[in-house]
Amino acid sequence: MSRERSSASSHEGAFVVGSGRCGSTVLSDLLAMHPETLSLQEFFITQFPDGMRLDAEPTDRFWSILTRPNRSLSVLSRIGRLPPEYRYPEKTGEGPEWAEFPAILSNTLPSLSDEPEALFRRIEELVGTFPTQPLPDHYRTLFAELTDMFGKSMWIERSGASSMYVQSLLAMFPRAPFVYLTRDSVDVAISMSRHPVFQLSEIGVEFLQNCGFDPFATGAEYDPKTIPERLHPLLPENLTAETLDARSRSPETLTRLTYMVASMQYETTSSLLATPPERLMRLRYEDLVADPAKELERLGRFLGLSGLDDWLGRTVPEIRRPPRRDTIDPALKQRLTKIAGLIANE
Repeated sequence: MSRERSSASSHEGAFVVGSGRCGSTVLSDLLAMHPETLSLQEFFITQFPDGMRLDAEPTDRFWSILTRPNRSLSVLSRIGRLPPEYRYPEKTGEGPEWAEFPAILSNTLPSLSDEPEALFRRIEELVGTFPTQPLPDHYRTLFAELTDMFGKSMWIERSGASSMYVQSLLAMFPRAPFVYLTRDSVDVAISMSRHPVFQLSEIGVEFLQNCGFDPFATGAEYDPKTIPERLHPLLPENLTAETLDARSRSPETLTRLTYMVASMQYETTSSLLATPPERLMRLRYEDLVADPAKELERLGRFLGLSGLDDWLGRTVPEIRRPPRRDTIDPALKQRLTKIAGLIANE
């Protein structure tokens, strides 16, 4: 047996983790093409942070935790900037349907079913039968039910920006294998600068640095009178698409994003240090694009998937080297690369 082959299929599923904008969405789409795997997309990012509390008592309120709305998605819907991976509902705009819209219904469930609302109601019935138990056990029970429901043999969860909470995942799922996908941190920052969800994350970082809180965090409360005037246009109730677009490629934004990405990569690497090699596979986006057959076969063996030849025949052609669309001032890129290097070598 290969050193990189895990027993994921006999464990509790597996995770693909990374910073976001590192190729993880493509990877989870390819994993969804294997007949044995249930690809859970953007699940835990909708639960972070309150739904991932390790000190939580056993609860019978799992459904309310599972279906909380997401303020960032509500704002992006209002200004017409929901990214395409948020597939449901098709209508965007201001209204109560988005203010209270469960985040798992916007991406996770549409990636599993063409009828996400019907699946949502079916899950509601299932969760109503769950016993009072700790949150990790609720998630395990739900994932097992979904895996059986769709006739699969294992689940694989992948969320953008999962690097933020790798330690929580390791504690909640102590036997699960992890695929750690990385990409050049400056390239990630440049890609994030034009993606609405990460644009809001960068604004949130600026608020945290200046005000000590992120107004886009679901449930965040604040008094606008205590916020510097220059930040008022960035508040959820004031933000416009034009404001978001105008700041997206500024040197200040790219610098903050580079710090954010490099820090996440550093923390993820540190968190995974103690993970045994049979439960950890490192995968570089650049290697995946350069030699998809080799890297996907390595991934399939690590996850213990069968029928690799057929799967590779269908998935390898789906990976194409992306065009170089992102160009920034060479001096700025050199400075960002230096920042990322300093953080990586701390």
